Amino acid sequence: MTRRGQIPVNLYGFLFNIRARMAAEFMLIYHIVTPEIWEQFKDENEYRAESLQTEGFIHCSYRNQLEDVLERYYKNASRVIILHINPHLLTSELIAEVSTNREIYPHVYGVINKSSIVNVEERSL
Repeated sequence: MTRRGQIPVNLYGFLFNIRARMAAEFMLIYHIVTPEIWEQFKDENEYRAESLQTEGFIHCSYRNQLEDVLERYYKNASRVIILHINPHLLTSELIAEVSTNREIYPHVYGVINKSSIVNVEERSL
């Protein structure tokens, strides 16, 4: 029994879980790909970047890293596709690792299942 104005302890846990789930839904990762490459995979159930075979993982970024990655690796491209990925829906392992400029980047160790892609953004550069 609680006193008037108090919230039961189990309700605090419930509210915390709701806030944690809401925050997780907004924590997306991003993968940049050229339209030509995306065209090959857009109707498939899985996406495989070339780096999966050559390096063993697919490079991704956090939102705050996107502009730097675009400038660094895609400055000569006129258009790109940015995949918005919900990491909680990935079927492959996701590891955050130190990479370029000693920043931590998300790396997907396996294919990106299409059901984890929540948005496909086409951007002109």
